[in-house]
Amino acid sequence: MIAGLSTTTLLLAAATLFTRYVWRELTTREELRVLYWTVIAASSFLYPMALGLGPYDPYDLGFSGAPVMLVGLALLTASAFVAGKKLLLAAVVAAVLSFGLELGASENLWDYLVDPWLFVYACYRIARERFTNV
Repeated sequence: MIAGLSTTTLLLAAATLFTRYVWRELTTREELRVLYWTVIAASSFLYPMALGLGPYDPYDLGFSGAPVMLVGLALLTASAFVAGKKLLLAAVVAAVLSFGLELGASENLWDYLVDPWLFVYACYRIARERFTNV
């Protein structure tokens, strides 16, 4: 039902392991928050429509590398670069490179960018921060 983990999830896991075992922060809470909100926004757009709750299926855009999706990712990458959001920039670049090099089993770019587990985790982290100030 759920394929492998996205490149974004693997990048986040690697950063967490590095922080835990090397005792050096790779990113700030603000950068994590931006990544979580981006994942929540993308997933909230993608998953309901992919399940038939909208006029079209944006998941199809990921199969062909549609110009609309590539322009959107280019704008997101440029925005992250200008805003200095290195984690978001790294996540998008790593996902696109992984897709281009066919490092995963999927033939859809969306699967490299987000996955349902990452969406659940991002919602958990945002809610936890909002309600517990942790």
